[in-house]
Amino acid sequence: MTATIRIPLHRNTSAPAPAIRFTDLNLVGKLVELEVTPRAGSAPFTLSTADGGLALV
Repeated sequence: MTATIRIPLHRNTSAPAPAIRFTDLNLVGKLVELEVTPRAGSAPFTLSTADGGLALV
């Protein structure tokens, strides 16, 4: 499954931590990767459960 979900992130603010919730989907032991595309100035990067850059709660 590939989906585009836009989550605004704000540096150095008291904004709440971003969260994506998948109801009734068990991701335990699965590889999950999120490709992050900054709005301007930086190259895209990937957050992954494989390298600890992404945590599932």
